[in-house]
Amino acid sequence: MGLLIVDIDHCKRINDTCGHRVGDEVLKNLAVKMTAALRLYDPVGRWGGEEFLALLPSCTLNEAAAVAERLRLHVAVEKLALGQLAVAVTVRVGVYTIQWPTVDADVALQAVDRALYEARHKGRNRVEIYDPASVADPPSA
Repeated sequence: MGLLIVDIDHCKRINDTCGHRVGDEVLKNLAVKMTAALRLYDPVGRWGGEEFLALLPSCTLNEAAAVAERLRLHVAVEKLALGQLAVAVTVRVGVYTIQWPTVDADVALQAVDRALYEARHKGRNRVEIYDPASVADPPSA
């Protein structure tokens, strides 16, 4: 199963320049756009803050990465129309696949989160696949 964490780039900037009401509308509109970019049976939900989690049943790592890239492009291709405002939104996506029969949800979530961190580290508006050999360790608290 593919696992994606999607994070809005520069969400704080949107809230600071346009207001939290606009930020909330961006979240709602982004959820609709992501749902349209995913397959009908791929659930997506808000994971926290400006992050969304999507599950991609029956997906290899390459298929999950292709879905993530399609989602990224679908979001970035046009500005979100919010009344009189048009807000440019991009996302970064972390990708991981859960291998059966050994499933550890904590390990899977840590791996996909590390891929998301790597996407942020490399410049945003991008997809990063979790690869333990190439993903940098996040900074310690």
